[in-house]
This record gives sequence, structure tokens and C-alpha cells, in this order.
Amino acid sequence: MRNSTPATVPLIALSLAWASAPATAAGQGSFRTLEELPGATVSRALAVTPDGATAVGYCHVAGEAHACRWTALGGVEDLWIGEATDLSDDGAVVVGQRGSFPGVATRWTAATGAVDLPGLGAAESRALAVSADGAVIVGVSGASAFRWTAAGGAQDLGPGTAHDVSADGAVVVGSTGPGGELSGTAFRWTAATGSLPLVSGWATARAVSGDGRVVYGHTFSTAPVTIGEARAFCWTEAAGWVDLGLPAQTWTYGTNFDGSVLVGGAWSAALQRTVAFRWTAGGGRVDLVGFPSDELAFDVSADGSVIVGGLSHGYVWRSSAFGERFCAPVPNSTGRGGLIDVNGSDLAQANDLRLSAEFLPLGGYGCFLVSSDVGATYPVSHSEGRLCLGGFIGRFVGPGQVLNAGAAGGFSLTVDLGALPTPFGPVAALPGDTWSFQAWHRDAHPTPTSNFTDAVRVTLR
Repeated sequence: MRNSTPATVPLIALSLAWASAPATAAGQGSFRTLEELPGATVSRALAVTPDGATAVGYCHVAGEAHACRWTALGGVEDLWIGEATDLSDDGAVVVGQRGSFPGVATRWTAATGAVDLPGLGAAESRALAVSADGAVIVGVSGASAFRWTAAGGAQDLGPGTAHDVSADGAVVVGSTGPGGELSGTAFRWTAATGSLPLVSGWATARAVSGDGRVVYGHTFSTAPVTIGEARAFCWTEAAGWVDLGLPAQTWTYGTNFDGSVLVGGAWSAALQRTVAFRWTAGGGRVDLVGFPSDELAFDVSADGSVIVGGLSHGYVWRSSAFGERFCAPVPNSTGRGGLIDVNGSDLAQANDLRLSAEFLPLGGYGCFLVSSDVGATYPVSHSEGRLCLGGFIGRFVGPGQVLNAGAAGGFSLTVDLGALPTPFGPVAALPGDTWSFQAWHRDAHPTPTSNFTDAVRVTLR
């Protein structure tokens, strides 16, 4: 899936040097399992908006797929029977397949509900991607790739499957052949060029950057296709096809606006399972290890910091350059637990450490806490939450530090590392110190109470 972002984001430099990129490393970040519909046994998040705030996919309930939409404040929403595969930049338009297989391509808005795309002409069809404004939809109808608009109807792009579309709807990528994923070759379509092959031989193009300039996919060295032979590739008009130099059995699924970040799934020989990964030209493949079971990454936000995916359960992964989150939160009145994030710098001298809390009750007051020790106190008097800090706990309650979650359900604070609060007065944080942070907030569940987010531990340099 592609993700849009303002045109001011610079393009990355693409070169043949990609072939020698590092193979794997351990990803720094945190996984959070997405809320599921009651009775769901399996869920997957397949696409996310550029800001990382809204995702779509599906939940399986009693053997039947339900298209789902997740929002930061609204939790999980059941849209229709079927699967949701992509959404517009503002999250208002969702596309996918309605009904059990064989199903039909559909487009959903809050005003219209799920409406089948007219004019496709096949008994089975599936919408797989949508442009930034929700006006252009691509997918597969019968054995043919299609591009659909409300004004022009359905356009047959030839045999195969259209997997993704650029932000403006002008560039379509996919694979030829009746098998879509596992047959034919990768193509890139524009109105001016028609469908042009990107790679000779068996291949599929799975993701195009928002600007249409970068295409990712995977190739196969054998025919008929052997799944374990999948190798990741990139295509640009300047460089043509380039093997990314990643191990076999690497599957590509999503990229951001300028094509600088690729996500997918790859076999890990060390773990003996499939892991989600995030790849960049400079950093190589970084495995996102956070679940004990097989996982895939399907889409990424515009800045590359939020990734969604799943195989057994839908998840959202958020990157963090430093800090270690710990201590699971207790759900508050929103139905989920509050989360804390740390950003900025872990360099003590820089004094640029920023805390944020999200998934909090709307309009509730709260503050951040700090301690050099950790704990796990539960229950806590006059609270439904778990206190994750121990020892002497300081409270950020000075001028401007008691915060309101407002209509967004969150608040943030820039920490002065030269004056961390303690019960005995402020202290300066030094290189080598480890400090833990947590947020406390008021709640009503249903009677007045309070709760806590999870916690984050930061070792300063």
C-alpha cells in the first residue's frame, strides 16, 4: 500500500547500492494488539492512513470475515461482512470485498455504507487499493485487473491483478496472469504507457510509492512458483529493476509516499518463523520482533514510524529510537489501556526528552510521573490502574504540567532533564542514569476513579 504525505517531503536517492544493504537487525519499537470484535479468533490490519491514526482490515467471527476499521479514539468498528483492504488518506473511504468468497468489490463511507462497485462484470471481484482522495479504486475482477472511477466506471487493464495505486490514482502496479500473486510478471500501468513489464520472468508488484516513482515487489526464480523462492525487488524509472539483496522468502507489501520505507514479511532462520520487517536503503532490513508467532507487516505511515499488520491478530507497531516500554496498562473507560511514548533525544546534555500519552478518556486531567525505580503495584487505592514505578516517585505538577486530554484523548510534555521532580525536590539527570516515566489520569468508570498508562524506561547517554 502507498501512503500520501505533503509534497514537501524530499525524494530519496535511489541507486544500485541497494543490492548491498545490510540484511537484518533488531527493531526498536513497541507492538500493540488491536482491539477485536467480540468472538473474533483472527484479525489482520491491512492498511493505515498516512498519519498512522486509522487502520482497516478484518476480524474473523464464527468463521466469517468482518471488515473492520480501527481508530485511536473509536476502537474497532464493524463495517460489513467481508474484508477491508485499503482506505483514503482521511480514513473516510474504505474499499475491499463484500461477502464471503466469491465476493464483490465494494466502497464504503459512513454516509452510504458498503456499496458494490458497478460495471465490473464478473461474478467475483475485489478492490485492493484506493487513491488518496478515495476517487480511484483498483483491484481484480474475474481474471482481469481493473481501475475504477465514479466518472469513468471500470477500466480493464488486462489479465492479472492490480495490487496498488499511487496517491493521485495515475499509476497502477500489479501482476499479470490468472494467479495474480503467484503467476505472470510484475507490471506498472499509466494512461500514457499502458501496462509495462518491470521484470522479466515470474514476479509481482505489490506496492507503489505515493508519487508513483518507486515500485516494490518480489520475484520468483522457478515456475511453477515456489513460495520459498520469493526475493524482494525495487523498480524506478532511472535504475530499472534492482534486487534488494535480501534473503529468499522475503515478501513485500507496503511503502510510504516517497518509497523510502518498505514493509513486509520474511523468514527468520534464527527464530524459525516469519517475522514482520521494515527496510530502508540506509538501514537495511530491520526485523520487528514482538510476537512469538508468525507475523507480517502490510502497511506503513507516511513517516515510516507506524506499521500495521498481523496474521493471527491485528497489531500496530510504533518505532522508538530509544526507551523500553514495560508494564501492561489496565483498560480505562475508553475500553483500552493508555499508552506512553518517548521522543526527542536520550542525550542528557541535549535536554530534549518529550513524553506523550494517548488512548485516554476525553477531557480528563492527568500528569506524568517519574522515578529511578520500577514497580508493579496493583490494585492502587482510588484507582483502577497499575502503578509501574517504585521507590521515590516524582510528579510533574508544576505550572503548565497538569494536563488535559482534550478532544484527542491525549497530552504531551517536554521534560526538563535538569530538574526532574522528586519528593525531596528537583534533581538533574546525568549520563548513565535510568529513569522510568508513566502517566496518571482521572477517569469515570462509571464512578470517579483514576488510572495509569503503561511505562517507559530511558537510560540517558
